[in-house]
Amino acid sequence: THRPARFTDLRTLGRSQRVTNIEIKARCPDLDRTRDTARRLGAREAAVLIQTDVYFRVARGRLKLRMFDSGPGELIYYERPDDQGLRRSDYFISPVEDPVRERAVLEGALGVRVIVCKRRELWLLDGIRIHLDEVDDLGRFIEFEVLVREGEGESEEERRRVADTLCAEFGVAR
Repeated sequence: THRPARFTDLRTLGRSQRVTNIEIKARCPDLDRTRDTARRLGAREAAVLIQTDVYFRVARGRLKLRMFDSGPGELIYYERPDDQGLRRSDYFISPVEDPVRERAVLEGALGVRVIVCKRRELWLLDGIRIHLDEVDDLGRFIEFEVLVREGEGESEEERRRVADTLCAEFGVAR
């Protein structure tokens, strides 16, 4: 049995600065084959998470409260294009000690746009997050999040090439 993972490194970054990913989400018809590919590439399964993402109505970007099956949650604000394929996502994450109370406050102030419930397998590969999601009423998805670490000499274009390679390895259309 896996317990929800906590990502203190992302939370710390989210308190003080914007974080940037290159990401892609796509349907995943065969989770077993996808897991085999992840293992072949050297990824390790880090956690299985039961998540509820409550998206609120905001004028710009997206604001969601991520609630886990127990414990603290995360408030995540992000901006990204609605395009399909590889895209840049800029985001901030803030820890939320009492997500039930926070949800009530945000629901009252902003209104809810949509609620997404999922079971997520988190795989890690050289700092890249690979998500294998089973989303209620929507199906199975794969997502890559390739962190752009500009302060460490990595350009966005270099990270896009890494994401392109992952798409090719997993058979994900870009």
